[in-house]
Amino acid sequence: DHVPYPATVFYRPGLKRFLRGLASLGVDLVLFTAGIESYASPIVDKMESFAGVTFSRRFYREATTRTDEHKHVKDLTKLGTDLSRTVLLDDNPLSYCLTPFNGVPVMPFSPAVGEQEEEDDDDEDGGNGDNGAGG
Repeated sequence: DHVPYPATVFYRPGLKRFLRGLASLGVDLVLFTAGIESYASPIVDKMESFAGVTFSRRFYREATTRTDEHKHVKDLTKLGTDLSRTVLLDDNPLSYCLTPFNGVPVMPFSPAVGEQEEEDDDDEDGGNGDNGAGG
């Protein structure tokens, strides 16, 4: 593990089903986080293992862009992808201010009191990953 201290990871409900559904459709899953790579990478490793998917590329804080107004903006033009086929799901609208039409806002997530780590909708898909993408 890259993190020199224990970390508990809580996953947003529906994450496993959502990522598996996208992967089953052949979507290129790319991760872009404002987190520092040494901290975020082991968490992303766990997320990939948990969901049974692999991100084709990962972008960390070092890849964010500083603007006059914001410190860490996720500039999707750096991905080198067709922006007409690219979306960024983020709970912070400032993250996609350079490409606002590509941003999909999501509600911030905080685990509920007593919620178990690494749970995902009581594994509604029965572990087979056959359900389509959902949120």
